[in-house]
Amino acid sequence: MSFAAPKCQPAQCRWPSRLVTLAAVATLCACVGRTPVVPTIQPDAKDCGADRLSDLQGQHFSTLAGVDLPGALRVLYPMQAITMDFSPTRLNARVNDAGLIRTLSCG
Repeated sequence: MSFAAPKCQPAQCRWPSRLVTLAAVATLCACVGRTPVVPTIQPDAKDCGADRLSDLQGQHFSTLAGVDLPGALRVLYPMQAITMDFSPTRLNARVNDAGLIRTLSCG
């Protein structure tokens, strides 16, 4: 038993190749003149202050409300999903289920 591809009319046979060509041209046009954005970490960027706040370990994370932080605060509970983006000025407070600070780190 042999398999034969169905025959198509000349006008019907050209549209798949035209579609591929159009997609390639659209992709190239979208890339022309754009510079790729590469995130960089500045070596002189401030840190988040985790070292100076290490004495707050064991206290409730609400004690961080009165602290002047250079960036954002992210409270991380056990088994919580987190994003992998890095921000050198963001303070990560890993807490237990009761909200007590286990560790403080930048990122």
